[in-house]
Amino acid sequence: MNAARVDRMWNIRDAILAWLYQEKVALRTPNSIQPAAVSQAVGWAADPITPDEILRDGAYLVEGGLIRSMAAAADGSLLFPEITAAGEQHAERAVSVRPGPEREAVTTGINNTYNITNNAPSQLAFNSSDVTQTLTVESQVKRINAVADALSELAEVEEDGARAEQARTLASDLREAAAEPERNVGPLRAFLGTAVSIAATAAGSQVGQAVGQLSIEALQGLPI
Repeated sequence: MNAARVDRMWNIRDAILAWLYQEKVALRTPNSIQPAAVSQAVGWAADPITPDEILRDGAYLVEGGLIRSMAAAADGSLLFPEITAAGEQHAERAVSVRPGPEREAVTTGINNTYNITNNAPSQLAFNSSDVTQTLTVESQVKRINAVADALSELAEVEEDGARAEQARTLASDLREAAAEPERNVGPLRAFLGTAVSIAATAAGSQVGQAVGQLSIEALQGLPI
């Protein structure tokens, strides 16, 4: 069995769950599960998620009682999917749906690696004694708001209108979640992962690099 493919399958399942949790928090019910929507929301950085993978892994989450949908289309895709209470508990704690020993959900598709720039990958090994640190709530909030400020600055200089709006929205989401960081660890991990993804597309600018570095520092400061 190909270990990389197995890891990818579980990562996609965690990514779908994290996305639906974000949608629930925002009081939105999507029409269906679209690979692009999931990828953008969670900062997916691996090879693009395919429609077939969405069908397979969405079905698994339904069978596991973590998500539900009103119906299924002719091709098997889930219509109006939403996260269940059981799914919310996984997403809030940023815990993987993978069976076995409890482990952190990897929603970027890259196990313990975030690509900050196009030519300089930065290793972020969660649970590693030389990286993981628990900060005071005040320090956590300061780090998260620093990311939000950098994203707002990026939005002002970003020439692509869609990316600028994504940065503004993400900055707003981060500030809102930072108001209660201890209760919003799951959403904060997802938002910061998305910030890392945005930083990769703006790696040629100083503010883009700042977004990436600040996001990693904020991720490191969140509780496990």
